[in-house]
Amino acid sequence: MIKRELAKDPKLANEDWSRFLPQFAKKNVQTKKQKKGDKAGKKREKKLYTPFPPAQTPSKVDLQLESGEYFLSERERNSRRMAEKAERAAAKKRSNKEARESEFIAPQPKQSSKGKSDNGIQANNIDIEKFKSKLKRTSEKRVSFQNNVTNFVELGEAPGKRRKK
Repeated sequence: MIKRELAKDPKLANEDWSRFLPQFAKKNVQTKKQKKGDKAGKKREKKLYTPFPPAQTPSKVDLQLESGEYFLSERERNSRRMAEKAERAAAKKRSNKEARESEFIAPQPKQSSKGKSDNGIQANNIDIEKFKSKLKRTSEKRVSFQNNVTNFVELGEAPGKRRKK
């Protein structure tokens, strides 16, 4: 359409029209090549023709006749079904319990000869006197806290603050 208009104009008939025409960016669009193992490239192998149809699948009644369940009363059939169901449920319950317990298996203790005493029990490096003094201090704190609470309840004093006389 642009070229037609330019051709009609006598002034531009002998000039270069490239400045009036749109410049499109050239794109190199690649086409996908088929892989050697692709399905589209392979031909399907024909299966051998057999004139006989496949064997018929047994019906529910056939299966019951085979197992002898067909001749049982309705009550006996239901009791068998319930027993099988209970058996499957017990097996599933067992497997779930084992799976849950497997998470709680204690890791194997590391065997090291360091720090073991004569009887094989690991020697403790705890200072007993230090531990006793720590217990004594915490018990004193507990007693003082209880006294502060009783003072607060009885006298209305805030714990840690003493009354001025």
